[in-house]
Amino acid sequence: MYSIGVLALELFQPFGTEMERVRTLENLREGTVPDSFSYRWPILAKYVTQLTSKDPGVRPTASQLLQSELFNSKDLVIHGLQRRVEEQEEEISVLRRQISALQISQSSPGGSDTNTGH
Repeated sequence: MYSIGVLALELFQPFGTEMERVRTLENLREGTVPDSFSYRWPILAKYVTQLTSKDPGVRPTASQLLQSELFNSKDLVIHGLQRRVEEQEEEISVLRRQISALQISQSSPGGSDTNTGH
């Protein structure tokens, strides 16, 4: 059950670097989930915390997990996933605008050296 908690965190928490992942998993061993994860996935964060508890008695069983609000609140999960998709779409849009701006600046005659005469 511990491993399920770790996998759930890894699946839903984006990591910028391998070092960030290592630190996050070290913090998880101490019972701390990232604030961003708790904000985005509050119900999942609660169960990740329980599943990765140092005390095995605190960890839910597979049956308890399947009967939990985590699986009985599909509308909340769907809403959370939709919100995450919207955030990612906005990020993609911003990145596309940045790429377009870079392409335009590079395609102008003489590039950025037009004002310097070089």
